[in-house]
Amino acid sequence: MGRKNKKSDESGGEEGCELASQASNSAHGEMKQRIMQLAREKGPLMYRGAAIHIYAEYSAEVARQRAAFTPIKSSLRNAGLAYSLLFPAKLRVVVDGTRHTFNSPAEVSAFLKRRQPAEN
Repeated sequence: MGRKNKKSDESGGEEGCELASQASNSAHGEMKQRIMQLAREKGPLMYRGAAIHIYAEYSAEVARQRAAFTPIKSSLRNAGLAYSLLFPAKLRVVVDGTRHTFNSPAEVSAFLKRRQPAEN
């Protein structure tokens, strides 16, 4: 049973429920972000002697976009370049102290190809 996105009366009705649901989801999302931040800051989490791992939850589309960077990340590791994968799916590469941000693996590949002649 889905919620319809229409106004049933002037007092808020179904639209009011929709807004309340969005506010609840927003608060839930903020709490999840706060938990992830604390987990990064505090280091390993333990419960009764066992490690607890907390991972970010991504939509299927975001996961697919992030996974597309996997082969290029191997190339960056082999080249000894520092990188980080930013949300939702951007790759930041640090070269000689300068940060470069890319939206696709193709952009990173083109950047690396332009760099190669300068290194040889």
